[in-house]
Amino acid sequence: MFYVESVRYSLLINGDQVWYIKPSRGLRQGDPLSPYLFIMCTEGLIALLWGAISRGELNGIKLGPELQPLSHFMFADDILLLGQAIVSEAQVIRDLLSNYELWYGQLVNGSGTDKKIHWIAWEQLCKSKEEGGLGFRRTQDFNQALLCKQAWRLITGPNCQLSRTLNARYYPDGDFFSAKLGSGPSFTWRSLLSIRDLLNNGIEWKLGRGQSINICQHKWVHHTHTNKVITPMDQDFKDLRVSDLIDPEVGVWDFIKVNTIFYQVDCEAIL
Repeated sequence: MFYVESVRYSLLINGDQVWYIKPSRGLRQGDPLSPYLFIMCTEGLIALLWGAISRGELNGIKLGPELQPLSHFMFADDILLLGQAIVSEAQVIRDLLSNYELWYGQLVNGSGTDKKIHWIAWEQLCKSKEEGGLGFRRTQDFNQALLCKQAWRLITGPNCQLSRTLNARYYPDGDFFSAKLGSGPSFTWRSLLSIRDLLNNGIEWKLGRGQSINICQHKWVHHTHTNKVITPMDQDFKDLRVSDLIDPEVGVWDFIKVNTIFYQVDCEAIL
């Protein structure tokens, strides 16, 4: 970095060069040269970190016994350093950053690092900014959301490779909602089944012909918190589909059949 200089601008007045203007701000974000210089500098910092790990001064974080330790994550112009929460490693990191500043001419933004830390409950931090929090995402909620998204793909995209594979392995004669854990299930399948009830609580059927909707098991009415009919069903009716309640000739509800099978409150919700 000591060999990197800012540009100089010369002024011409009546065709004669009079003086130079040297910008005092140096390289800034958006300069075409900045990304390359940043990469060069960060490579130096990475080398310092790996050197400390090889000497046993830093341990980082291991995700498995055979894996190399993780010492850092980099996001654009930010870096997250990982290590044990002990004084010796904190001092090593501090010395590394001091050497980095000295050798590469960059300054680490460490404002407030020597101040007392004021801890705040994680639940408070996860609240929205409007509610006084910082809008942090709960890792568990984020993981459940991603699993629900993947499970929804199994339901809506039965022809994709993952759906066909899991279908053949775990529910060849049924669907995702009726599938069992099975013997020797994979971690992926266990994870998907762990959010099945959560997903099931948030979805309901959209009526079309009704050939796939069981009148007892599925959610297809809108008058209760469960979105299911409340009428107790006789054994003769438990396997009926919504399509069985529709007059095939004209494509409308069979009023007589609906009123015969269901309570009045269900009839009002259906009709």
